Amino acid sequence: DASVADQGPVGGDTPGNVGIETGLASESVPTEVEQVIPLPSLLIPAASITVQYRRPVDAAFESSVSLTVGGAPSGVTFSAAATDELSFSASNPGSAGLRFGIDLAPVAGSAPDADDRQPHHVRFDYLLAAVDSDVDPVGGDINGSVASAQPVVFPTIVTGAIGIPGDSDHYRMTLQAGDVFYVDLIAGRRESILIANVSILSSDGSVVFSASAAEPPISRDPELAPFTVPADGDYVVRVGSVDASGSAAAVYELQVSTR
Repeated sequence: DASVADQGPVGGDTPGNVGIETGLASESVPTEVEQVIPLPSLLIPAASITVQYRRPVDAAFESSVSLTVGGAPSGVTFSAAATDELSFSASNPGSAGLRFGIDLAPVAGSAPDADDRQPHHVRFDYLLAAVDSDVDPVGGDINGSVASAQPVVFPTIVTGAIGIPGDSDHYRMTLQAGDVFYVDLIAGRRESILIANVSILSSDGSVVFSASAAEPPISRDPELAPFTVPADGDYVVRVGSVDASGSAAAVYELQVSTR
């Protein structure tokens, strides 16, 4: 009945026998996907992924991987990795805006251990993005206002920095009514010193939506929910520091897309 007194190789252990049962065989660790890098929730600049398992796997697991780019099958190129990882990339990576899918089929390894297998089909989906950079990472007026906002297309990963105290960076996007606009500001998650705030502004500079890393619930980065665009036009994403500080170490990654 799963009580303490009924555990052990033949049952009948006394209630006082609490702890590791030495008469039982050692528990084996199953082959399970522990994490994928980068996370599927993030935009990615290239169709390159690492899958980490809870235990070492052998070359047989490579045969379980299949990729699609833009809905079409893609060849797979594997690279050297630790025995508990599979690192691979698409041989025809495609371009920004294409969907990138990873399928891990059920597979058994060559080891006699019955747990050396992946029993379930697993799929992860990504969106390929272009890469851009802050035109004024040292801080200044080049993209420091709505009027001088740096134009950005979708989907894009922008790397930048709040380079001096009081600096803010502005990025302009053209959106259509009904678009679902996604903004993700990554700073603390990459060990940056920046405690960021990020705002979506209309073309006249009024704040449509805003979030801060310092607002409850306390998080390491601002959390912006998907924003449904109310009307056609240009919108601006403004990135700044909560406490108006800034330095070369206050780096960030801004991910913008419409889905």
